[in-house]
Amino acid sequence: MKESKQAIKVWLLALLLVAAVALLFPFARTAVFYVALGADAVMFALCAVAFYLAFGKAQGLQSKLIGWPLYRVGCAALAAQLVAGLLLMAFSKLCPLWLALIIEIALVLGTLMALSVKQAVREAVEKSEQRVKDTTAGWKAIRTAVNALAAKTKDPAAKRLAEAVRCADPTPTSMDGRIAEAVEKGDVAEALRMVEERKTVAKAEKK
Repeated sequence: MKESKQAIKVWLLALLLVAAVALLFPFARTAVFYVALGADAVMFALCAVAFYLAFGKAQGLQSKLIGWPLYRVGCAALAAQLVAGLLLMAFSKLCPLWLALIIEIALVLGTLMALSVKQAVREAVEKSEQRVKDTTAGWKAIRTAVNALAAKTKDPAAKRLAEAVRCADPTPTSMDGRIAEAVEKGDVAEALRMVEERKTVAKAEKK
């Protein structure tokens, strides 16, 4: 939250600075000048959109890290536009309107395309991570049940079972259902035997 407030402050200060330079400096108020000024405003808006897409719904450090490339695109595009806009304002008398329009439209469309690509990549990564979390949920449930079983008994076999389950590959296998049943019944010896056998099954099913 603190980082968001700081980013908003920087964004507002930059917007005020650009507005002050554009309005107070004696640029020639031609059509090119207003095209550049309008493009500055559009790019500030796109930068704000990029910030919202990157961090507005982010939860946790990992989500924020995934969103950072998206925000970086918005900042880089805004910086490029400010340079282009300042040059167009400075040479507004010399630059033809058609050239200014081409430059600004290219910058805006390029930014939109880059943001769309980065957003698509981010969504793909998040979906992939969610699938990984979902596939390991079953084994995590078995691990929790085994730990609870080991905590309730002084049987050394239960401790070995808990250690074996903790070190096992969490990727689902066809044996997981039977292992869960054995743990639920409290059959430590059978569960331990199947967990050891599961190592071979897991390797075979990955091929």
